[in-house]
This record gives sequence, structure tokens and C-alpha cells, in this order.
Amino acid sequence: NMGICYARIQQPDSAMFCIKKVIEIAPQYDNYKSFGNAAILYKMMGKMDSARKYEQITKQYYPGFAL
Repeated sequence: NMGICYARIQQPDSAMFCIKKVIEIAPQYDNYKSFGNAAILYKMMGKMDSARKYEQITKQYYPGFAL
């Protein structure tokens, strides 16, 4: 949740730090939604290669997920 808050106040580096920490410690948290959050955040940051990487991981859990 902290990562989402940072993203909302336009602090993408802090947001990504939090999201990646969740993925590292508990990737299954909230039904693996942190991977989708990472994809969306990377897209917002203009880092489409990383966004697509996390989009593909997210699709394993949510086939309808799309950036």
C-alpha cells in the first residue's frame, strides 16, 4: 500500500522501491498484484521494457491484465 501512496504523490522511485520489496519478501501478497503494480508504475515512468516484463509475469496470474 505504501508503494501505491508514493505513486499517487508522484514519487515513482520510492513507489518502485516499496513494490519491489514486497515482490522480494512476499511475492504472493494480495494475490500477486504487486507484479501488476510494478508494470503500471514502469509504464508511468516510461520504462516500457520493464513494464512489459512485469506485464508478462502478471498475466500468469491474471490473464486479462494489459497495460
